[in-house]
Amino acid sequence: MVSIFRSRICFLVLLLIAAVGCASRQPELARDYYNLGVGYLDQGNYSQAREYFARALDIDPGMTRASYNLARAQLLLDQPDQAVRTLQDLLQLDPDNTLVRETLAYAHGAAGDWQEAASVMSAIAEDQRVSLSGWLNYSVTLLELGRYQAAYDAAGRARAIDPEHTRAQVMLVIAAAYTPDLLDDHENDVDAVVQRVPESKAITLRLGEALEHAERYDAALLLYEAAARTHTAEGEVSFRHAELLIVAAEDQERAAAALSQAVSQGFADVERLQQLVTRLEVDVPEAIRDLINSGE
Repeated sequence: MVSIFRSRICFLVLLLIAAVGCASRQPELARDYYNLGVGYLDQGNYSQAREYFARALDIDPGMTRASYNLARAQLLLDQPDQAVRTLQDLLQLDPDNTLVRETLAYAHGAAGDWQEAASVMSAIAEDQRVSLSGWLNYSVTLLELGRYQAAYDAAGRARAIDPEHTRAQVMLVIAAAYTPDLLDDHENDVDAVVQRVPESKAITLRLGEALEHAERYDAALLLYEAAARTHTAEGEVSFRHAELLIVAAEDQERAAAALSQAVSQGFADVERLQQLVTRLEVDVPEAIRDLINSGE
């Protein structure tokens, strides 16, 4: 499949080289550049995708689909500030496009400007045209701003669109954990999200943090234990597990084992490691001691 894609890319490039000098072919050339960008985007080559979307826009600045996909490539390349500018320019051409507005809110959040993200989403919500993913991103934004009840309401709106949507269920539990008394109404949801570990490590850690905040240590322990098996290359999950085993379960032996697992999975924050080791009353494996000593 990859070789077929590469052959098509080579063929398109040859056509583009032949067409560059022909002014009458400029609209078609812009479209070909755009198609190349889409191909690279689908293949995960975001740098090349960004380049070809930009080339398409150099020829046809009004090609809105190229602008939107350029912003997508920029976000995937962890360039949210550039994506914000691209999307703001696009909104000048298409100010009522809900998808573009939602993506702009997401880009603001990715850039760390949560207040602006909330402002954009609030305006969309007033129009009552928010998609499921838009409500979920809005919920994340509101959580970052500490507006927990509003985050819960936004997650609820997402779930109302699709009651079976797993991320909506996770976001509902996370928001409820920060809102007094609400979590008691979601016991079945808590059980479900703990048993079905989120695919994203970041969401898993956010969920665990929320459960700890709500003092649902039993659920958090189950989550971390299952997640340590799922996210096998992520030592942070196992480290959180070890922390909670010491603080909440007072299980020193299991905590030491979880800490060893964290180190074997690549956890290398010596300062945090050292702080936790001082709370252990059992023998610490040599690999952990060596890592701590190497950082001193």
